[in-house]
Amino acid sequence: MVTSSPGIGHIFPSIPTAWALRTAGHDVLVAMSGCTEKVAEAGLPVVDVSPGVDYVKLQSDFVKRNPDMALKPRERSGEESEDADFQFDNIARLFAAVSEPTVDLTVELARHWRPDVVLYTPVDGTGPLAAAAMGVPAVMHGFNVVLGAEMTSAIAARMSAHYQRYGLTSGGVEPAAILDVVPASLRRKYREQDNVWPMRYLPYNGGGVLPQWLTAPRKRPRVVVTLGSTIPVFGGVDLLRQFVRAAGEVDAEFVLALAGADLSGLGELPDNLVPVEWIPLGELLDEADAVIHHGGSGSMLTALTAGLPQYILPHGADNFVNAKLMRAHGLGEELTPGEIDAKRITELIENKAMRAAAQEVAAEMRAQDSFSTLIPKLADLAGQKA
Repeated sequence: MVTSSPGIGHIFPSIPTAWALRTAGHDVLVAMSGCTEKVAEAGLPVVDVSPGVDYVKLQSDFVKRNPDMALKPRERSGEESEDADFQFDNIARLFAAVSEPTVDLTVELARHWRPDVVLYTPVDGTGPLAAAAMGVPAVMHGFNVVLGAEMTSAIAARMSAHYQRYGLTSGGVEPAAILDVVPASLRRKYREQDNVWPMRYLPYNGGGVLPQWLTAPRKRPRVVVTLGSTIPVFGGVDLLRQFVRAAGEVDAEFVLALAGADLSGLGELPDNLVPVEWIPLGELLDEADAVIHHGGSGSMLTALTAGLPQYILPHGADNFVNAKLMRAHGLGEELTPGEIDAKRITELIENKAMRAAAQEVAAEMRAQDSFSTLIPKLADLAGQKA
């Protein structure tokens, strides 16, 4: 059984893994809420375990009570803040609250379906609880650099009342194994006791009909601009106004992949800016020369897979950590929206050193084993009672 916190950026990295399991002959069922239709569109069976819950409102209300968690860019690049070291406690509190509505239906489903192992995303608090209730292993499916077993324990501690309702203790709840999709050169330092299984990151961003212009021959560079799936919903895209003005001065094509957001606040778009509704990011970046994004892990890892130089406009969560990591390895630069001008954009496109570093990491990622090589290990683990 696969469980996930709501959000396509959380569940999408698990989709190729779920399909690898199915094609190897194993049964897979996804239990989550918030974007179940995206899982169904991927061809996987999914159960909505908190129907009727408005997760946009739930998270918005949480941020109103905790304004330090609002998604917003820094006023100047290099500025140190609590975000720079990742708001661990705030994230744990938020996703404990987000997980609570899913507990009862997930445990009920697990008791009916009887999984041999629960595969859960890093900030999902319900998967480990359901696994404990069934006495089966819980395996974390990583999707970023900063989240490890410590986050599972922290969320479980904040859900202790729910553990107690099922006669369980929340103390010492940790994954039996961690699937890590980050390449070794960028991977976090794990604790000695962590059971880490490295695997190749496979971009999955849904399906889509690719427009003819995307794969047609072109005469000038192409830069993709994305703010992920969350920022356009919670913060809008007006922060890109200066970028829009600057892009019109650069001899390049810019694709605005902004999740169908309202672009009216950006003013009149120059002719070299192409807004798109939805094109899978992996396919889009395969046809690009550079990318500007918010620092989300999915965007960062997909850009690395494509071997592209990056400008990052971090807003919150792990964005600042990712920006710092890219800068430290010569793979990208952190900027504020106000720092983007025509000169900076041109430097991104022409930065040979950054491109070479990115292509080296892309080669490293291609050489990693895919999840299919780990299926026997997972099957062995599933045969062991937690």
